[in-house]
Amino acid sequence: MVGLELIFLAPLLRWYSYPRVAKAPTDVSNISISDGTGSYFSARTLQLVGPVPLRNVSVAKGEPKASNHDVAVISIFTRTYNVQTAGDIDYTQDIYAMDRVSGYAVHCCGERPRHVGLTLKFPFGTEKTKTYQF
Repeated sequence: MVGLELIFLAPLLRWYSYPRVAKAPTDVSNISISDGTGSYFSARTLQLVGPVPLRNVSVAKGEPKASNHDVAVISIFTRTYNVQTAGDIDYTQDIYAMDRVSGYAVHCCGERPRHVGLTLKFPFGTEKTKTYQF
């Protein structure tokens, strides 16, 4: 009896449920910290500094109010700094708007700078032999 129920429900899961849940979330909240060693040009001293320990901190925050059923909007702030002096080297603020299923950039919702191709995620069901614009 249970086997028949599972056989009956399998198409429902595949063709009804899967397309509704296989989407990128809109409420992302993530912090990534990367440490390494590198050299950089200092605008203050007008010379190359390094190699020195560097740290990159990226904060990704979803914007559910700007997102909708088809598009996810995610803001990413990135800061790179010299660990020894705590002096900033670079920082950026990007806003990504992407199709929640395919991962491809969508031009709307305050996206900046303009992105093309795959942005933050590969599509569900990515194939090894297919070429994707990144």
